[in-house]
Amino acid sequence: MAKIIKKILTGLLIVAALLIFVPAFTALLMRTPKFQTFVVHRFTDHFSKKLGTHISVDHVSYTFFNKLLLYNVLIKDQNSDTLISAREISLRIKDFKPSEQLYRFGKIEVYEPDFRIITDTSGVMNLNWYIEKLKGDNEPDTTKKINLDFPEILVIDGACSLVNLTDTARSPVEVIDFSDLRLTSLNATLKNMQIRPDSVTFRINDLTFREKSGFRTSGVDMDALVAGESLYFSDVRIITDSSLINAERINIMPQDSGAYSDFINRVRMNIVLKRSLLNTSDLACFVFPLQGIRENVYLSGKITGTVSDLRGRNIEIEYSPATKLDFNFDVSGLPEVDNVYIFLDFNNLQTYASDIEQISIPGKGMLSLPLIIDDLGKISFRGNFTGFLSDFVAFGTLQTDRGNITTDISLRPEGKNTFGFEGMMKVADIDLGYLAKNEKQLGGLWLHANVIGTMKSFRHLTANINGAIDTVEINGYSYRNVSVAGTYSEKVWDGSVIVDDRNIKMDLLGRFDLSDTLPEFDFTLNLAKAKLHRLNLYEKDTAFNVSALMTATFRGNNIDNLDGDLRLINSAMHNSN
Repeated sequence: MAKIIKKILTGLLIVAALLIFVPAFTALLMRTPKFQTFVVHRFTDHFSKKLGTHISVDHVSYTFFNKLLLYNVLIKDQNSDTLISAREISLRIKDFKPSEQLYRFGKIEVYEPDFRIITDTSGVMNLNWYIEKLKGDNEPDTTKKINLDFPEILVIDGACSLVNLTDTARSPVEVIDFSDLRLTSLNATLKNMQIRPDSVTFRINDLTFREKSGFRTSGVDMDALVAGESLYFSDVRIITDSSLINAERINIMPQDSGAYSDFINRVRMNIVLKRSLLNTSDLACFVFPLQGIRENVYLSGKITGTVSDLRGRNIEIEYSPATKLDFNFDVSGLPEVDNVYIFLDFNNLQTYASDIEQISIPGKGMLSLPLIIDDLGKISFRGNFTGFLSDFVAFGTLQTDRGNITTDISLRPEGKNTFGFEGMMKVADIDLGYLAKNEKQLGGLWLHANVIGTMKSFRHLTANINGAIDTVEINGYSYRNVSVAGTYSEKVWDGSVIVDDRNIKMDLLGRFDLSDTLPEFDFTLNLAKAKLHRLNLYEKDTAFNVSALMTATFRGNNIDNLDGDLRLINSAMHNSN
């Protein structure tokens, strides 16, 4: 009996040992890197064959405390190009409950990841292709709720590319090309990522990268929500080498899953900028004409719509404490510049010439304006610009320290630095004395006129003018009812002036050339009457009146250098004697 009992006990011990040893051995085996790598290889081989592409992991290490390490991860797309790769991925697993569709992870670190989103020449985006492959042919089970939680994900020294091979046009190397976007030195921390059946939410902190154009960030923080095809960013803060951008929200909302292939026309944006500091050197990475210009401006406002149909409301730009813009805009037709229709509605634009002259143009130095612009003092404009770049209308009122100008004028480019204009203008209370540096003899000016002409580089003006001077103050007298018609070009006036004032009746027809050191005059003057005392031209005799017919052809600017002819015909003078 003792032997039987001994054999039974021995057998039980062997069974017990096997029951303990086999699971223990299996557990230890599963924790060996070689076995783990073998299992992962079987999985990756299976999915590679199923998806018709390449998925590989060089080796795996799963240690105690549920820490998983993946080395040299590589996923290729349908064209055998890299979709995703990473030198190392480290993650901790907290909850793994497939039956409950619950997956919770600890800290994840991804080293040297490389994301390459490519649209091939047939118009297929590799990421969309991969997602469709993962979906398979089965209808999704909407009753299942997958919950993935990632408290922290670190991206270290990564890269990201967004390439559209169907777009063969390329931007200059200094400008960001959204069809060939390439980011390097990509680092970021993603906080509290939650993946739900209908959305993904997370917080981005300390995002830094460098784009191939040279644009780079030194810090980006924002809350992010991905819902369907749409991207919603809030509490946005972007720091670059020269700019600090704050946004309440930046929303990107495509019409459908294929809209990103036609971003310009089918992806809507909703951007609300809080007061932000923007340097034009950063903006130049998006707008090529700004290359070489380094100016700081403060910007805020709301921008909505697609790139091809864009609207801006409550846009405020501040270049300096004295130079500010407050306006709304509607722009349609981008990126075809020749077909762009623009509506700019300025609630207020104010500046000084001295501020404008601080702007430096690459290769040309500081802007230089005519001295008369400097004399205007503070310049404010309220009104709008409407039309195409090739032909638009300026309507509004320009206010300065030296008077006001109201315009309803059509403007059109006519070659390099030259534009043509045509329309109506009114001027009120223009301080001629200050502008002409002769305040003793000249006062205010009020006029309205139709004008047509050209201006080059804001310095060379040619205009045909037909209008009336309502009032002009000369020697303390206000002349009224003065009609003017003629052409002004490069300090030369050729035309007529008719005065129908109660104290003077006069017709003047001729040419006045003030372009040279010694001015030239060629005119005919028909002075029907002039009451010189009332005109403040002769104070000794209140009854002194003059009438005359004069022809003149001469040059000179004082009595000593006059050269030419001056003839008086049928002249008459009447005085109290």
